[in-house]
Amino acid sequence: MPKMQGHTFRTTLRTEQSRPELRQQHHQRRRHQVFHTNSTLGDSSALGKDSVAIGGAAMASTANSVALGSNSLANSTTLGQAGFAPGSATLSATTAFGEVSVGAAGKERRITNVAAGYAGTDAVNVSQLMAEDAKVNNVSNNVGNLSNIVNNIAGGANLKYFAVNSSLAAASATGMDSVAAGPAAVATASNAVALGAKSVADRDNTVSVGSAGAQRQIVNVAAGQQSNDAVNVSQLTGVTAALGAGATVGANGSIVAPAYNVLGKTYTDVGSALAGLTSTDGFLNSLSYIKFGPTKAAAAQAGGSDTVAIGGNAFANGTGSLAIGTGARALAQNSVAIGYGSATSVANTFAVGSATSTRRIVNVADGTADTDAVTLGQMTTDIQAAIAKLNLSSSQTQPALLKSASYSSQLSGSPSLLGATSSLPPDQLIMSGVTDKAGQINAQGVDAMAIGLNSQAMSDNAVAIGGSVRVGSAAAVGIGQNIAVQGENAVVIGSMVSSAGDNAIAIGNNGTEADTDNSIAIGNNVSVGGVNSMGIGKDIVATGSNSVTLGNASADGGRVNVLSIGSSKLQRQIINVAAGTQNTDAVNVSQLAGVASALGGGASVNPTTGAVVAPAYTLAGNTYVNVAAALTSLDTRIASSGDPLAVDYDTATKDQITLKGATGTKITGLTAGALSASSTDAINGSQLFAQGTSMAKALGGGASVNTATGEITAPAYTFGGGTYTNVADALTALNNAAGSGNALGVV
Repeated sequence: MPKMQGHTFRTTLRTEQSRPELRQQHHQRRRHQVFHTNSTLGDSSALGKDSVAIGGAAMASTANSVALGSNSLANSTTLGQAGFAPGSATLSATTAFGEVSVGAAGKERRITNVAAGYAGTDAVNVSQLMAEDAKVNNVSNNVGNLSNIVNNIAGGANLKYFAVNSSLAAASATGMDSVAAGPAAVATASNAVALGAKSVADRDNTVSVGSAGAQRQIVNVAAGQQSNDAVNVSQLTGVTAALGAGATVGANGSIVAPAYNVLGKTYTDVGSALAGLTSTDGFLNSLSYIKFGPTKAAAAQAGGSDTVAIGGNAFANGTGSLAIGTGARALAQNSVAIGYGSATSVANTFAVGSATSTRRIVNVADGTADTDAVTLGQMTTDIQAAIAKLNLSSSQTQPALLKSASYSSQLSGSPSLLGATSSLPPDQLIMSGVTDKAGQINAQGVDAMAIGLNSQAMSDNAVAIGGSVRVGSAAAVGIGQNIAVQGENAVVIGSMVSSAGDNAIAIGNNGTEADTDNSIAIGNNVSVGGVNSMGIGKDIVATGSNSVTLGNASADGGRVNVLSIGSSKLQRQIINVAAGTQNTDAVNVSQLAGVASALGGGASVNPTTGAVVAPAYTLAGNTYVNVAAALTSLDTRIASSGDPLAVDYDTATKDQITLKGATGTKITGLTAGALSASSTDAINGSQLFAQGTSMAKALGGGASVNTATGEITAPAYTFGGGTYTNVADALTALNNAAGSGNALGVV
């Protein structure tokens, strides 16, 4: 085909009757009146055997091939190779006889208006691919016979929670019902699971997260609850804490063994330590010579340094003290109490009984040193000598009188014999039983005990020790000065302390009182008036039931079931509080800060005062400092205008809107407006682009749409030696050429 310049037009040539010499050419060209071209390119070339090239500079150099369109190239060198075969399906026409090219590298073209392929070698169109794509994207469909390895799966909408980044070999699961997940993961045993890169599961019914020499930690494990649940380190820490003796969980997760010191030997496990106790020279073996009878008493307690307590409810509290026997009490330094109920509260003393239950010490040898105990025989001799010096009657010298209070009172006039430190004789300072001496001491209850000036134990098993101590209820204890105890089983210790409730405890001074059942008052001027309540501190008032009040000048305000660490005028911080996890746990400031952060709007917690800084929500020019007010505002706008985010109009007639962007405002997401004579819809960019593209195509001559400005680039019509950039000029030029008898504009 010859080269032709100018705008595209049909090559129909009209042969004029006046020019017979052109008639033959006219008939030849009528055969090509349905073939058109507009090109300034070189000629096409078909170099391959039985090849075809159509279009400017089109080239078909491969045999049996077609190059269709300007600059198209049909020059493939791989036609003899089999085409791409996805999967293992059988393909039709795997090698090519030739090729049809509609473009070239970098100048590809679409083939449009292609009908859906039917036969195995037909071309398919996009609709057919979209149908297959929909099937692939539908996870409810089955993908069968996926025998090949799938590598590098991209994370799409359905795979975004699964990701793999590895160049290792594929996972392998050869065990029956086994699973291997991860690069190079291997599961060779039955019902085994291998998780993670290079993990190996080679034992039946196991889950492996690593391999020999390449183990992994499993983190964020919740505490196991069932017998076959996994446990975490915190649970293991609880076990080591129970083992004691320095047992811990090391930084590398290993167990640091305990160190039990048993009879001078160190054992690093419980079994060995118990074996050491039960050995022939062990402690338990030596216990075979110590027996305990049945008892319901509480366990023995040794509270002081270097103390020993043996027996039910035996109590050794003084440093270096010893208490042996049920209920024995050794409360002072270096004191010793031996026997049932024996008690001593004076340092460096030895007790074989109590004020209400005395015992004889029999078979005592005569003392020889100044600090030895003396026997009755030695004492009788000394007393007889003393009586002789006092010239007392012989009727008063019977040994039996040595046990009576009346005889003792007769010796009160001899300070050298008694060594008294009080203006009253000893039998009036210490009273046990029902006998009263000068009204100073009174112990009336069964097994009651009163010790001290004006002390009174007025009920069974009551104990009154000190000055002006009155205990009026059964099994109650009062120790100190100016004590009043009125509740059963109550304990009152201190100075100017009282109790009026059963099972109450009052310890302190200066008016401390526990006046209700099961109440506890400890401190200076502590008043507890609520049932089952506790007050510890100074100047405390606790009147609410089941309350706990702690600290100086604290009060519960009469409220029940509360913990108070201050008062209405004196508050305290509770520090080092762990984050609460249960509904009834206390929360700390970090949790409150999280709530404030969730509120947004600048809400925060003041680090100095702890107060919550309110948020500030700005809506339609107004500021609201709480969520409720902001929501109410939005609700009001919705109710009044139907849309809280609607654009505000410039006028009441709603005929003008001003967009207030400083450099203009872009409206995005605008759907295509209706195109009709009556439409008042806004049109979007895609509609304008489509219109501009259509106009550019209609204009031809290289006209196009500038996507940045929306302008249509002017066409360029070239013919008759001239170039015209608009339709009017081109038509004028054609008209002029036709008028001059040069309809083709040939120059």
